[in-house]
Amino acid sequence: MTPDSTEKQNILSALPSVDELLRSPSGGRWISQFKRKIVLQAIREVIASRREKILGDLAVEVSPESLDRDILELIRKLSSYSLVPVINATGIVIHTNLGRSILSEKVLDNVLEAGRGYTNLEYDLETGRRGKRHVHTNRLLREITGAEDAFIVNNNAAAVL
Repeated sequence: MTPDSTEKQNILSALPSVDELLRSPSGGRWISQFKRKIVLQAIREVIASRREKILGDLAVEVSPESLDRDILELIRKLSSYSLVPVINATGIVIHTNLGRSILSEKVLDNVLEAGRGYTNLEYDLETGRRGKRHVHTNRLLREITGAEDAFIVNNNAAAVL
């Protein structure tokens, strides 16, 4: 049985405002732990979702506990990194959908060391002037392939050009 318009209005009225949720004890905890912008986004999205379900005659829980739970879950999701470790069980070693190849500990150590500060990405240390970023891979590619010269591009269109 679907709720009538008066019942819908009562359920909608039971939803707290964004401001009420921000001033609540849960809101204070969320703001102290996460960026305000993300907390606001999560609150707005959860309230909008509840309203949409109510107006669409779907059963929905509007208790403070269910709102808090869903808001916190969305805050955590919005605050998390999108890239996460997965297991490659495909049988394909260099899998383009799974980040291609695994990096060695030595490479990871170098990435961490270089990433902690500035690098000479486009700076020629010998001349003290602006350099080219491709010089860092040029020597390695020539060594690996035995070619006179080498250049890395990041897509097929660039390679064809």
